[in-house]
Parts: sequence; C-alpha cells; structure tokens
Amino acid sequence: MKANAIYPEHIYDPLCDDFDDEPTLVDTPAVMTRVVIESPYGSRVDGSRCTPPEIVFNEEYLKFAMRDSLSRNEAPFASHRMYTYALKDATPDERELGMTAGFLWGLRGADLWVVYEDFGVTPGMKRGIEMAVRAGIPVEYRKLYG
Repeated sequence: MKANAIYPEHIYDPLCDDFDDEPTLVDTPAVMTRVVIESPYGSRVDGSRCTPPEIVFNEEYLKFAMRDSLSRNEAPFASHRMYTYALKDATPDERELGMTAGFLWGLRGADLWVVYEDFGVTPGMKRGIEMAVRAGIPVEYRKLYG
C-alpha cells in the first residue's frame, strides 16, 4: 500500500528524539481504534488547581500516554490538551466549554475511553469516565509506570 494523507504506511517524527527505548518509525495499519485519553491536566486529584510547573509535567505525561496509545494501533484524542490552546482552563466557563466540546467528540466517535492513572484520577477525568459509562463506551485503565 502506498502512503497517503489518509492512510500513511508509517509515522516518522524526526523532532522527537527524547523517548528512550521508543521507536521513531511505527507501522500504522489503515484501521485504528479511536480512543479518548483521560489524564491529569489543570487540576489535582483533590480538585485544586495545578501550578504552572505541574501543568508542564502533566503535558509531558500526556505526550507519553499518547505515544503509548499510538503504539497500540490507536488514534488518541486528548481534548484537554487541544482545547487549552484556545481556551483558559483556569476560567470556569471556558473550561466547561472545552470539556463539553471534548465530550461531544468522544461520545460521537470513540471506540474506547482510556484513563491513564499513574498520578490519580482528577474530578475532570471522573466526569469523562462517567460520560463514557453512561454512553456505553468501554473504559480501560492504564499505567505507564509500574
């Protein structure tokens, strides 16, 4: 099969050389499982806001979670990272708007809801899990470390 924009034979990321023991060239079949990723972002397990360094840590964790998902022949979607480029997560109305948009995409297209739980489950993650369960979408819990 010849690679094209819709069904690439391989994904190559020349800028991403900071992943020890991770391949940079991955075979990618045409059929992938559509996955919503839940991981911590802007709040802690107790619901309090994260500091800027904690958010950077959570973004790095999400990067590894997404690579893990891709390595399982999944097409991950992480709305909590995407929508925070345009919306202020610390502003309640904007956070709610981003979460609503993310849930809409997930509920209309996800085959699986994956919770990366190495650092606990935050209230926002719990909302996503509850939404998936109510919609009958399978939820899978994963750990990257241990």
